[in-house]
Amino acid sequence: MKVHLVSPTKKGETYLFNKGLLAPLGLMYLAAHTPPEVELRLIDENVERIDFTAVPDLVGITTMTATAPRAYEIARRYRSLGSKVVLGGVHASMMPAEAARFADAVVVGEAEGLWPRVLADFEAGRLEPLYEQDGFIDFSRPLPPRRDLVDPRRYWSANVVQTARGCPHACNFCSVTAFNGRKVRVREVDDVLAEVESLPRSNLLRRKVVAFVDDNIAAHPRRAKELFRGLIPMKIRWGSQASITIAGDEELVALAAESG
Repeated sequence: MKVHLVSPTKKGETYLFNKGLLAPLGLMYLAAHTPPEVELRLIDENVERIDFTAVPDLVGITTMTATAPRAYEIARRYRSLGSKVVLGGVHASMMPAEAARFADAVVVGEAEGLWPRVLADFEAGRLEPLYEQDGFIDFSRPLPPRRDLVDPRRYWSANVVQTARGCPHACNFCSVTAFNGRKVRVREVDDVLAEVESLPRSNLLRRKVVAFVDDNIAAHPRRAKELFRGLIPMKIRWGSQASITIAGDEELVALAAESG
């Protein structure tokens, strides 16, 4: 069985020097839940063109609202070629009825727990129109993402790591709590540190530059301090996002700075 996992671009958007910003970690996690006998390819349209002459049996497309129009175009094209299409991601999860107009199946919520079933159902010829994650998955020790499926030279940073999912705030403009929950699900710190240690160093800077793509890396201050202390001896440079509440804890800010 041939499967393509596709990350669409925002229509008409280009990147400096033909590089993407960050490697598509969500699809790399999904790839980790794909059985080894599946012939798998990950296509990030931000850094490469889709070769529609290579027609897979099944296509999984991830969507944000900004990429949804292009995702639907890609879905239509693959279906016209005979491929079955599964749409998932934040936008498809918020708007499953809309996404269903362009796909053979829609996955609502975190896809890792559902993906093996989707593949098994497809292979058995019983693909369902809707797959919905019941609650939130355990993220304490996730499977290692399939970094071998991306070319790090095509990104400003392919060292993309997620240490937790969810955010305690329920801001009305934000999809995080709807998609990842208001309870912060953290990875074991030793598991995160082992992944960071395994990442390659930049050829230019000769040091590791890591993008932590957490929804709010300081949401659990005590745990964040433990993580930052563990990062200090690694001598890395890192970036992430946090709510402004991080500024109220001077020790936390100091550890963030000392850890890179």
